[in-house]
Parts: sequence; structure tokens; C-alpha cells
Amino acid sequence: GNPHCVVERPATSVDDVHRLGPLIERHSNFPERTNVQFMHVLDRSNIAIEIWERGAGYTLASGSSSSAAAATAFR
Repeated sequence: GNPHCVVERPATSVDDVHRLGPLIERHSNFPERTNVQFMHVLDRSNIAIEIWERGAGYTLASGSSSSAAAATAFR
């Protein structure tokens, strides 16, 4: 499967994703790079995420990223 790094933040802007996404994607902890999700928990039933996809950059939708963020929020 695709590797994912979910980062919980109090809020995230698209500018944050463009600035931090490539740095985390290529961090030495991820030798084959990683997808990055910036997640904000809105309430017990809702989260907001912004996605930086490895090799593709900023994206508006990703099923595996959504699943990774949901699993992290659930924990």
C-alpha cells in the first residue's frame, strides 16, 4: 500500500500544505517518500484534511489519504 503521514494541526491552509507537504514527503524518515495529510478534527464525527500526494503534489481527493486520516482521528 501507499505510505501515509498524518499530521494533526489546529488549522491548515493550502499555503501550509504547499510549504510543508514537499518537505515531509521527502523527509529522510521516508526513503521512498510518503503521502501527507494535514488533519484538523472538527468534532467527534467530522475531520477536515488537506492532502499532499507523493509524486503528484497538492490534490483535492484521495481515497487512501481519507482512510489514513480517518483511522488516525479514530485512534
